[in-house]
Amino acid sequence: MKDQKLIILFEQNNIDKNIDILLKPRENITYNVYIIANNQNKKININVKHQAYSQATINVNSICLKQGHIDIKINNSVKANMTNCVIRQNITGLILDDDSYIEAFPTMQVENSLIDAQHSVNIGNINQEQLYYLMSRKLSKQQAVILLIKNMFNLVEEKQYQFILDNLEEKQL
Repeated sequence: MKDQKLIILFEQNNIDKNIDILLKPRENITYNVYIIANNQNKKININVKHQAYSQATINVNSICLKQGHIDIKINNSVKANMTNCVIRQNITGLILDDDSYIEAFPTMQVENSLIDAQHSVNIGNINQEQLYYLMSRKLSKQQAVILLIKNMFNLVEEKQYQFILDNLEEKQL
């Protein structure tokens, strides 16, 4: 059975958070982490230790603005006798000004070849061509940015992106 966890790090202060996950044999878990750094420093370190036949998907979605800094580290470890494990590491970041930055470090310590492992990092700015296209369809700049953010992070519920709206000023858009 697949277990899903949601972690939202929208606090108004700097954070340094460690998450240690010890998987049981045949456990299948997905972590969805959302981080916003609004003139803050935020660090998250996720360590996953696998048992045989375990599966872990770690999705970290981040937005950085107003001189924010986000440091994301994901490490999965699989010992030699732990076979048939599945590892997925996905880091997505959106930088909304020139003074903010996101650092991402997906790592894997694997001591056998009987696993299925993937990692990806996608960090960038709002695509100006997409923004222009949406604005040409009669959306305001703020509406277009919001739509692109919702799409980029697959945000469905308003509570998942309301904090972003509350912290985006018109001059940043």
